[in-house]
Amino acid sequence: MKYLIQFSHSYFQFRIPELNSLLELNGLQPSDCYKIEDYHEESPFLIVSLPSDDVAKKIASRAVLIKTIQEYWMNAPSFENLLERIASVSQEFLPKCSTNQTSWKLDVDSFGKSISSTDQKKYIQSVLDKINLPGPIQMKHPDLLLVLSFDCGHIGEEIKQVYFGRFVASGQRTINRDYDLKRRKYIGPTSTCAELSFLMSNQVLSRPGAVMWDCFAGTGSLLVASTAHGSHCIGTDIDVRVLKGIKKGKKAESVRSNFSQYGLRFPELVRADLSALPLRFRGLIDGILCDPPYGIRAGARKTCSRVGEHPPTEIREGHIPRTEVYDPDDVIVDLLNVAAKTLVLGGRLAYLLPTFGEHGEKEVPEHPCLELVSNSEEKLQTHVSRRLVTMKKTAEYEENKEEEYKEFCRKSIKRNNISYANLKEFVYSKKKEEWYVCLNE
Repeated sequence: MKYLIQFSHSYFQFRIPELNSLLELNGLQPSDCYKIEDYHEESPFLIVSLPSDDVAKKIASRAVLIKTIQEYWMNAPSFENLLERIASVSQEFLPKCSTNQTSWKLDVDSFGKSISSTDQKKYIQSVLDKINLPGPIQMKHPDLLLVLSFDCGHIGEEIKQVYFGRFVASGQRTINRDYDLKRRKYIGPTSTCAELSFLMSNQVLSRPGAVMWDCFAGTGSLLVASTAHGSHCIGTDIDVRVLKGIKKGKKAESVRSNFSQYGLRFPELVRADLSALPLRFRGLIDGILCDPPYGIRAGARKTCSRVGEHPPTEIREGHIPRTEVYDPDDVIVDLLNVAAKTLVLGGRLAYLLPTFGEHGEKEVPEHPCLELVSNSEEKLQTHVSRRLVTMKKTAEYEENKEEEYKEFCRKSIKRNNISYANLKEFVYSKKKEEWYVCLNE
């Protein structure tokens, strides 16, 4: 069966990776469902093949960037062309979903242009003159909702395509409202917005029974999304104050407060340093999602205690090891190496990566055991972007090659010109340049 997906008008480069992940989550191969050449970023519409309405509803129930899914009946380059064929096409589909007792409604939707109520009525009447709907009209919650969708492209352009079909399901476009950071009990300066958190959760294929890990948990924004999708979650962070909460007394809030707020199962929270991980997760984790610190809003730190160095017995209980600055490039090297160690075969890593200047789709840090799944860009400033990089474990990790793996990763960072050693200085220097340009104008 063919279905028409209408994407939301945001996170353009994230649309297809999310769709592909949700198709795989439902046991489907993206290449069997659509042709990538049929997708165009300037249009929110894409025709896909799915087994049934149930699968379409499952995809919509998780999709952050899908507005609606409709059963595709037909499309035409103009409304007049559509009217010429709508009667014969409707005879093929309507008997399957419409009877004398089936209530119905015909809706008009558009992208790129507002259609006045007068024009909407004209379009609706023209369609009703061509097709026969025997059941009663019902404006709220009808059994059958038919949709006439106009793709007008960018503002000022003429109609490019008109689609006609049966509404099946709505996507999760209320995520930002339901999990709004402004109303969340416990947040920090680096808390990830709800929309992006749920996108990342979809990218790592969060699902009931899966084990997900955020190795830079902070206030737990990403863990909230994965837990909402049914996963068992683990969060680690080197700063125990962030995990436990700084305030005390009645106003004390912590990561757990957010999970209580949404009625979600508590994650396992552990103070741990990624560079000297005390946990043994070899081949046990289904997915890792994280927003590593790169030194802009939050600096990275690691423990600097030497091997074999132990505090005196009398102060050992409650002792917190000393920390030092964690080089951003080392953060990435350790992250990819730990992911290669701890993920199951086929497990995924999704992390946010700042880039500056022009970078190709495949110019990301590499690891011999990990394969790039997707690399989606979101522009933050003229010269700075944030990318959601998704990787999949494709080879078993060999312990005796650890240093070789790390060196391979460092070379890929250098080769792709994505070192983060001076990222903070770069960002602020560009801000100053733009400020001076504005003053001179």
